[in-house]
Amino acid sequence: MALVAIMVIPVFTNFFGPSVYGLIAFSVLLQSIMNMLDLGFSALLSRESSRYRSGIGEAAFFKSLLHHLKKIFLILAVFIFSLFFFGSDFVAKVWLNSDDLEPQLVNHCIQLIALILSLRWICIYYRSLVFGLDALRWLAVFNVSITTLKFLVIIPLMYFWDFTIVEYFAYQLMIQLFELVLLVAKTNKLLNFADSIEVRPLSKAEYAQTFSFCIAVGVSTLLWIATTQVDKIYVSAMSELADFSFFYIAVTVAGVITVMTAPMINAALPKVTILYSSGSFEAISHIFGILLTSVTVLVLPTCAITFLYGAELLSIWSNEPDFVAQVNPILKWYVLGNSVLAIASVSYVLNFAAGDLRLRNLSSLFLLVCIVVSAPIGIYFAGVEGCSWAWCISVIIYFFVWQPVLIGKFSKFAFRNYVFVDFVPAICAVTLISYVLEYSNLALKGTAEVVVTTSAIWVFLTLIAALSSKTFRKFIEHWIKSHYA
Repeated sequence: MALVAIMVIPVFTNFFGPSVYGLIAFSVLLQSIMNMLDLGFSALLSRESSRYRSGIGEAAFFKSLLHHLKKIFLILAVFIFSLFFFGSDFVAKVWLNSDDLEPQLVNHCIQLIALILSLRWICIYYRSLVFGLDALRWLAVFNVSITTLKFLVIIPLMYFWDFTIVEYFAYQLMIQLFELVLLVAKTNKLLNFADSIEVRPLSKAEYAQTFSFCIAVGVSTLLWIATTQVDKIYVSAMSELADFSFFYIAVTVAGVITVMTAPMINAALPKVTILYSSGSFEAISHIFGILLTSVTVLVLPTCAITFLYGAELLSIWSNEPDFVAQVNPILKWYVLGNSVLAIASVSYVLNFAAGDLRLRNLSSLFLLVCIVVSAPIGIYFAGVEGCSWAWCISVIIYFFVWQPVLIGKFSKFAFRNYVFVDFVPAICAVTLISYVLEYSNLALKGTAEVVVTTSAIWVFLTLIAALSSKTFRKFIEHWIKSHYA
């Protein structure tokens, strides 16, 4: 779904123009900021609905909890709507630098965004319940359908009726309302409480036990969302809307790194948690080493390709020279920073398995402070590209300051061994070959030539990075012996 949203970006930028598309980018930023209000509520809903479905949770308690949480969600939905609907004039004139757009147009868009955000917030409540009640197949089909309506179906309609940006947001509002209606209907069908079960007040013990889980999850979520969005907030407030548009596009495309690596990390969480509970630390060390090396082997060639041929790849995606010139310099540094973050996120597996996120939260706070301080300085001196430099440097500092601590709590020498046995050899090999390619002046022309050549180079660099890693070589050797010995 994330890839679909990325692929259609040039269609919208070409149709609306960079400044107007900046309003769409701003609406996505507000959706991300809105998630900071979650504070673990969605995780709590999924957890308690799973307990109820499995027969562990008491029906009366679960129904009462839903009643109270629904009130919280509705109150926050009214707050979100009121904040942006009645504050639309402030957002249009003070927050956004939209001098090339009519103030009334921006005002109307912000008011529509306020409605969309409030409905989307309520959808989180029902989506969490559907997820926890294990209607995963239905939810997967539903998510694909909604994504198709939001990003693909709109394209022919947009060209046929020559949509304005206000009509674009009106269409998104209609789809958001449709999404909410279907989620409410599905949730009511899945729950189907008996009439005899009544809503009751929750005891102090139930409140403490339930919402302590919210706080534990919510703090981590809040810190991480703040860390990943603060740079965008600065750029949206300190730069022209067109510049923010290009910045948002670069950051979104760089998010492909997370799309590549997150499934690997998430897949390891249950296995490592079970091993940690049983005290199988040697097995954990083996899985952690393979996972860390695998992520490194994936992201290093991707970084190299972006620095070498980012402009050529962007030219395939969009034929606009200004688009490539604006996006490419920012994209390089965000791909590098996201690659470092992807490697750093592997240590989360250890923290999650141990059930101790205190140090992880402190490290996220450290990164947040670094970005909060450095991003506005970068924007002031070098514009949006300066923000990308500041963000990337902050991430690299965070990596080398905190990863030895986060990994060292589990194994004293694990980080040092990773750096010298896997990371340094792999990065040296990939960097050396990248320099050779850079100075070979390889000119790529035509879509087919760019795609085939960059794909072949990426595969080659991946193999080089893998073979440079001692951990990966041992893994391959063990696999060959176990299958062919």
